[in-house]
Amino acid sequence: MNKIKNFNIYKIPVGWKEWIFLKITLDDGTFGFADCTDSNGSVQGTISTLKMFCNQIIGMNPMYTEMIKHKLFRGSRQSSGGVVAKALSGVLNCLIEIKSKILNLPVYMIFGGPVRDSIEIYWSHCFSTRIRYKDSKYKKIENLDDLKSYCKNINESGFKTIKTNIIVQEKNKLEIISQGFKYETGNANLSLSDEKLNSFFHIFNLIQKELNEDISIIIDLNMHLNKSTLKEVFNFFSKKKIKWLEIDSDNYESLKSLKPEFIPIASCEKKTSLLEFLPYITSNSIDICVVDVRWVGFEEALRIAHFCELFNINIAIHNSGSFLSTSMAGHLSMCTTNILNIEYDHDDSSEREKIFNSKPNIINGELKVPRQAGWGVDINQEYISKYEEK
Repeated sequence: MNKIKNFNIYKIPVGWKEWIFLKITLDDGTFGFADCTDSNGSVQGTISTLKMFCNQIIGMNPMYTEMIKHKLFRGSRQSSGGVVAKALSGVLNCLIEIKSKILNLPVYMIFGGPVRDSIEIYWSHCFSTRIRYKDSKYKKIENLDDLKSYCKNINESGFKTIKTNIIVQEKNKLEIISQGFKYETGNANLSLSDEKLNSFFHIFNLIQKELNEDISIIIDLNMHLNKSTLKEVFNFFSKKKIKWLEIDSDNYESLKSLKPEFIPIASCEKKTSLLEFLPYITSNSIDICVVDVRWVGFEEALRIAHFCELFNINIAIHNSGSFLSTSMAGHLSMCTTNILNIEYDHDDSSEREKIFNSKPNIINGELKVPRQAGWGVDINQEYISKYEEK
């Protein structure tokens, strides 16, 4: 059996973030890729941990993924979670692609085979990306007229679900509230003024009016609001038709105490293991469990999905990443029955098309997962070579 020979790490600037790709290569030239991008985390911390882990597995059998997992986990368990867990997941996801290539099967075939032909994807960061950033391939959303015009594009897109964030109008300009992350708003206590709350509600009403009735809306509140503000937001949306409210909290009891009766609540995208997901699932704090294949690892994501099934909880896949990340998520959906849909950044930097030699097969908001061995993604390795970390 061939052994692990070397690895490459790439830090690729793409619009409003930097993607991290890991490539592991065997001594016969077989290789596997994984998207290890860490949103709003530590890019350099992830890269450093990937280097540490990969150096420890040089010369090992790539098929012994369980042995490798425990070796790396036990060597870092006093720093487990967070960046360490995400880096470990990246290594294991790489090895899964290698294993599937050795077996000459698509990834989903070595985890039970397909349970569906395709999976719904939803348009994530809808409006948000175009409000925050301008790219050569699309027009920036500056004001309410631009937003209304953009709704026409959504109506013609074939997508049945969109997800957007907290949008407010400030001096006739639109802005996104992301105060729980790195986007500074000067509001450290995670509250919103009455003026901003009313603006948020007004813009939601406008969006809902402009979109076709058969397009569902997800609102992502993430970790941007405190408990008292969330109560006001829940009160507003209790009278609206939405697919779900997405909220992240490190306190499942607080989330449960807020949980409205008639609005589905999704959470947990930042969690990195079944152990972290457990209290949210077993306490009935959430209706939809959000899992990121990049951050928990493919096998752990599958374990979380199966555990959720015992509690009649559906899975949605967090996927604020690349075409590679989208395909990794797609393979999970193929061998898991309780997955609702996959997040997808329909709007992204024009750099994205240069990184890949092909695009995901998406038709009317449905992703067709590649059927060739591995993840089924053709990366332009010549292009990304200039972003390799040394």
